[in-house]
Amino acid sequence: MTFILAVLGKKSAWLLADRRLSYPNRHRDDGCKMLEVSARDGSALLGYAGLGASARQTEPSEWMNDLLIDLPAMPLENYIGVLVEEMRKSLPIHISKMPVAGHFVVAPAIVEGAPRLYTIGLVLGPAGEPIMQTNRYMRLDKSKWFPRIGVGGSGASHLDPVGDWYRNLFRLIAAFEKGRVSPLNVADFLAGLNANVSRKDSLVSPKCIVKWHCDGGGVQFYDGADRCEQDRTVPVIADGLDIGRIAKSILSYIGEDFDKFIGGDFDKEEAQKHLDKAYQEPRKKL
Repeated sequence: MTFILAVLGKKSAWLLADRRLSYPNRHRDDGCKMLEVSARDGSALLGYAGLGASARQTEPSEWMNDLLIDLPAMPLENYIGVLVEEMRKSLPIHISKMPVAGHFVVAPAIVEGAPRLYTIGLVLGPAGEPIMQTNRYMRLDKSKWFPRIGVGGSGASHLDPVGDWYRNLFRLIAAFEKGRVSPLNVADFLAGLNANVSRKDSLVSPKCIVKWHCDGGGVQFYDGADRCEQDRTVPVIADGLDIGRIAKSILSYIGEDFDKFIGGDFDKEEAQKHLDKAYQEPRKKL
């Protein structure tokens, strides 16, 4: 089980996901239940509740990222459409033996400068057939109702729907968007919510990741309400390019000679050989 919380400001998108991967007799607290997808018209942060990892120990975030590698540049919703179709084909066999045979994705996004919220739900029918539901919420005008929060996982039931946390969070996000507070102040608040939920739900890890998108965005890892070192890469795909793998390969090649690399003072053929050696075949199967 898990706890995911997606939040939309007027100019920013935020995603919190706990890190617990649960098994019949044990659990791990090192999962990454999110990824970022950037397209020519905007970016979305995708978080999920349901399948934490396949029998091959492939996490859906890694698999979803790899499905989009080498695809041409196109609008964000086209990428989401690819993921929806692959989820319909590949997930049923993996979720069929879960206590709750379902998988839920929530994706706060900024598209063409405006907030949107996408949700994708997959459950199995009586005969084991996949039943998929997708929604897109977008604000067309100020009078139209528009959800600014998406929540999922077992931890969702422990979040007070009318608590002061809601008002305080959006006040903090508004202050961030006006340049009055750091994005880490918002991330700290979200991590505090997860820490509180984890004390009430043994299936939710006190460890979590908070990622945000606004003028470049960022990410912060937490142990409880305390910031901690990032111990893995959050998958990021941009117009079919695996930014995470590229950045990791480049950093491993240049080491401490970052200034030389930025200035172009390096052997380009040797760098390409290093990148080719570090290349990993995308995981198209769960």
